[in-house]
Amino acid sequence: MWLAQRTPKWVTPDILTGIGFLGIVIAAAGYALSDWHYGLLWLVVVGLIVNWYGDSLDGTLARVRKIERPRYGFYLDQSLDAVGQMLVAIGVGVSGLMHFEIAMFTLATYFLMSILSLIRALVSNEFILHYGKIGLTELRIIFIALIPVLYFFPPTPFEFLGFRLSYYELLTLAWAAATIFTFLLNLVKFSHQLAKEEALPASRSTAPVLS
Repeated sequence: MWLAQRTPKWVTPDILTGIGFLGIVIAAAGYALSDWHYGLLWLVVVGLIVNWYGDSLDGTLARVRKIERPRYGFYLDQSLDAVGQMLVAIGVGVSGLMHFEIAMFTLATYFLMSILSLIRALVSNEFILHYGKIGLTELRIIFIALIPVLYFFPPTPFEFLGFRLSYYELLTLAWAAATIFTFLLNLVKFSHQLAKEEALPASRSTAPVLS
């Protein structure tokens, strides 16, 4: 709110959305180029901060100026977020920090949660941005905090259950596993909630369903 009220008039919510997307492109480039020069990994920190600024402020600015376009903003934000997440995963995958296959698997698990949130928004008009107190802001903080760890302690592969993996890859796989578990847990929980809300009367529950 404080930043939105002090944002210059010529800066529009669309400009901030563009700044947020530019930030994620910088972060993805930082990962990808770190294979050429490891110091460029710090670009990830810059990119994520820029992304946080634009992505967090665009909606707030629209509300402060009373120029909200909820459907347009939602559509644009979610579309660009999906592209940005793909770019970051590709950047990590080509960086040499982890196997490309692991980066893509992690992207798939992240998309699982994104799709779940979008489906839930469709059926309940409630868009959930976080699960288990982990949202986009927390994820940015985690990614930023990992950069100095990766820089000062480069991930070196070692033998683990017959595979050559680095600590970074093991952490990533653990996060992916936790994400899949969270997906399944929320799928079951919300399905049961919807089933109760739309429970059929006893006289109809045994009636044949025609398709």
